[in-house]
Amino acid sequence: MVTHRQKRTFPVALIGATAVALAAFVGCSNRVAYTGKVKDIKSLKPVANAFVAITEDEQVPQRLTTDSEGIFFAKLSKNTQTMLLEVKADGYKDYSRRGPTVRTGSEEIFLESLLPPTPMMSTALASNNDRVSQFRTNGQPDNPVSSGARGRSIADKVMAAPETEEELVRNAQKDLRIGNYETAMKEFRRAAQLNPKDYLPHKCLALDYSNGLDFDAVVKEFSLAVKAPNAPDKLEEQATLAVFHHDALKERLQETRLHPNDLDRHFYFARELYWAIQTGTRQPAKNECLKFMGPSYESENKSDNYQWCQDVVLDSQSPYKYFEDCTGK
Repeated sequence: MVTHRQKRTFPVALIGATAVALAAFVGCSNRVAYTGKVKDIKSLKPVANAFVAITEDEQVPQRLTTDSEGIFFAKLSKNTQTMLLEVKADGYKDYSRRGPTVRTGSEEIFLESLLPPTPMMSTALASNNDRVSQFRTNGQPDNPVSSGARGRSIADKVMAAPETEEELVRNAQKDLRIGNYETAMKEFRRAAQLNPKDYLPHKCLALDYSNGLDFDAVVKEFSLAVKAPNAPDKLEEQATLAVFHHDALKERLQETRLHPNDLDRHFYFARELYWAIQTGTRQPAKNECLKFMGPSYESENKSDNYQWCQDVVLDSQSPYKYFEDCTGK
């Protein structure tokens, strides 16, 4: 027998569930799929392992890596006014394009290779080195002990410019805030060399190695960070998680490399990456989820695994949630 109270409860629950479903639908409808394929401009061959950064308006950039076919996948907001697309790859000139509107669908991006120095360029470089040598010796190339301000070059002053660990860390934090990720990591790396007893450069390098899926290096940098005299107490938890997930992450990575077409392996790797989220950013998990979901993940696939990955991909939280000190915030 259904009571009066039970009759009233069902419609309320139904309305609540409908509202949640509608909100989810609206949230997804505000996002569009964006696929890019990076190619060599001359050979038209795909460029694998290229680093891609997509910045929508003033938001934190999405960071992706092209697969073996030079392809990357992203999910963009329909409300974006301008989009900055940056692509970097070893052996190629950096690519950058800012557009007033969001490109949807598939786009081909062509990279120009870095040309080796020509004989003329090599001669010019050699000549320039001779000039620097003359400046260093007060205009007298054969007098290595000559001194005095008259012959000092601008190059000498630049090379003698002070470089401290504190300055490098401040510059790295600033670069990370504005999206200059690679520059920031170079500065953190140099800072760690200058002062290996500061925890922060090591912690931030662990973040970089995590994004690069080098889990041995992640554990090493966290270990160095924890041993630093100025290491905060909460850092030990992150270091413990890095060690705890180390073996599983390496195993999952190896499985995806041995079986790149096995979508379920990409899903389980994404899940392991997400469980170890405090040791890196969400981007590696998003990348693996995108591989699991495929290039057009607007499909009707309603499996639990698919829905979980969709939530991970659409997660807009700061990528540096557990690394705020790396950005100076």
